[in-house]
Amino acid sequence: MTGSSTEHDETTRTEQLRSVYLSVTGDAEPVVESQQEDSPSREIQTERASEAVGPAELHGLDDAIDDPGPSD
Repeated sequence: MTGSSTEHDETTRTEQLRSVYLSVTGDAEPVVESQQEDSPSREIQTERASEAVGPAELHGLDDAIDDPGPSD
């Protein structure tokens, strides 16, 4: 591939990812939260902990985990 073609492919891929991000989040631009320099750990702050979801909730599996019955 030539340099121009590679740059075009990367630009196209970036635009595709931006479109997916917008459709999922509704935010036009990704938000990057900086880590506090004085923070001795990476623990979630208590005010943010209520917003956090685990992998099961994120994928809609939390109900399935709570239901031990068969999935006929």
